Formats: sequence, structure tokens, C-alpha cells
Amino acid sequence: MVKFDESLWYNFIMRTDIADLHRFYESPLGKYVQKYIAKYIAAIWPDAVGDCVVGYGYSIPYLNQFQLRAERVLSIMPASQGAIFWPENEKNCVALAEDNVIPLADQSVNRLLFVHGLEGAEDTRLLLREAWRVLMDGGRLLIVVPNRRGLWARFPRSPFGIGQPYSGNQLYTLIQDSLFTPFKPAYGLYAPPIESPVILNFSETWERLGALWCKKMGGVVIIEAKKLVLSRVLERPRGWRSRIFVPAALPLGAGK
Repeated sequence: MVKFDESLWYNFIMRTDIADLHRFYESPLGKYVQKYIAKYIAAIWPDAVGDCVVGYGYSIPYLNQFQLRAERVLSIMPASQGAIFWPENEKNCVALAEDNVIPLADQSVNRLLFVHGLEGAEDTRLLLREAWRVLMDGGRLLIVVPNRRGLWARFPRSPFGIGQPYSGNQLYTLIQDSLFTPFKPAYGLYAPPIESPVILNFSETWERLGALWCKKMGGVVIIEAKKLVLSRVLERPRGWRSRIFVPAALPLGAGK
């Protein structure tokens, strides 16, 4: 029997098309997802007054909450996904970019939000290096990805079933290896990914009980990281040797 390699599946379908993303977030299940992920983001980033906030991937359902507080809000969408105009009836704040590229100046962003972004990247480390480059010193990165342990990563009918899922530990290690300082992962979306009025009507109960009884089984992992610039490590001067204490005998009569 031929063994199925799930990594080939993730590489075969990397990103959800922009039309499918828009359609999902217009559905009742998408409204549930948007409601609770927006709550988690607001709890982690309660203030963004005067900041430049940039979303990467398909983050526009979660950028609206920053428009009245932030100095500037932008959305970068990868070419393999596609882009749409946003916000409606205002000047467009969306840019289409090559995959794994954030076309902004160095150290020009205070906060960077990845939603439907990292899990579809062909080169995650390159994308995180781009995030490091555009963030200011002390800037914040917030990533939302499908949870490998959750149900949502196993249902490809939703955007969270496409791409590479991560456990909290995997995402923490990846971010740490990319020179960011990650904080403790959080989890969310405990209702099963089924568009049923019975399930969605009890969404508050699902989220509350899930966080109490099976915290790490949520549909998504949410993690914040900070860009910290470490001080340069000075080289040890040549010829330096540590001091070595060599005991010597006391002169006669010194101990009397």
C-alpha cells in the first residue's frame, strides 16, 4: 500500500483563492470565525493609537477595528491568493505583492498582522525575514494560523484547512528562530467547522468551555512576537587569559 505524505498535500494547495476567502467570510460560519478571532486580536492589541498597522494574507476582516485608532492601516495580499478592493467607498488600502515579499521600506511598520498568510507561504523563513525587516525596533508581529491539533485543519472546505498547520510549540520555535521574541501562544475556535445553526447558536458556550477543558485543541493558534534588537557581542581581546590563582608557601614565621 502506498503511504500518503501529507506534506505533499500542503505543498500542492498552498493558498485559498481570494474569491473563496471573501465568500467564506460572508457565510454564517465565516461570521463566527471573524467575530471570535477579532476578539482575540483585540485582547492582545487593545491599543494601536498612532501606529502603522499592516495586514498580510487575507486580514481585512480584522483590520477594521484599527482604522479609527491607528495612523495608517494597510493590507498586503500575495499574488498566488489575489486581491480585492478595501475598504469600500474609500481610497484603496490594499496592495498586491509577490509571494513572500512585503513591499514596504525598512523599519516602517509598528504592527504586522498575519492571517491566512504564514500557512500558505512557500518559504516561511523568508517571509518572516521580510516581517523583521519592515518592523520598527520594538515592533509587534501577530500571527494567526490553523492549529495542527484542532478540527479546522482537517476540513479543507474552510480556509483554515488549506496550507501548513502548526502546533503552538512549532510556531513558537519557528518565530524564535527568526530572531523574534515570541510570547505564549493562545488558542481559539472551539466549535466544529460545520455550518449548522444549532452549533453556531451556542458559539459562546463552545468558546468558553473549550478554553477551560481542551485549551490546545482550538482551531487556530494565535501568537504575538516582538522585534528586539540585541546589543552587539564584543569580541574577546587577543592575548586575554583568565586569572589563575596559584597558592604559594608562606614565609617562615608568617603564621605566628
